[in-house]
Amino acid sequence: MPPTTRATKFNAGQEIDAQCPKCELLLAHTVLAAVNGVPARIMCNTCKREGKWRASMSPGTKVAGAAPKRTTTDADGTVRVTSKRSPPEDPAVGWANQMRLAANTGRATKSYDMKGAFEIGEVIAHARFGDGVVRDAPAADRIVVVFKEGAKVLAHRRA
Repeated sequence: MPPTTRATKFNAGQEIDAQCPKCELLLAHTVLAAVNGVPARIMCNTCKREGKWRASMSPGTKVAGAAPKRTTTDADGTVRVTSKRSPPEDPAVGWANQMRLAANTGRATKSYDMKGAFEIGEVIAHARFGDGVVRDAPAADRIVVVFKEGAKVLAHRRA
């Protein structure tokens, strides 16, 4: 498939040229699933490897609905391609919001200890990461805590 000049909408069963991570070549792939005309899963027609499609896998192909790209040139002449979508939120901003909400509950800060039990919304003081707020408990012995530098998964309720 030659590079197109206008954006193309893809459906399952169509072919797209993409860089195969296994073959390490630009090869024809079959679109297995598409969301709003953007390939979601593809399969290499050569090695039959299935995987998630990313716009960077198909240089020169404009896909309708894919994240728009911006190119910048560094002082040394290196060209960098970045998404025009908003950058991810700074972890410190999320931490500040969580700390503000937790302060309104009036609960005291607990020192972190693997043997301790913590609930969602509690403020904990960690020796290395500082103060944080328990955001989630994905398992009985794990908690997700938001610290200033980002979220960390910590153990709790350990005997």
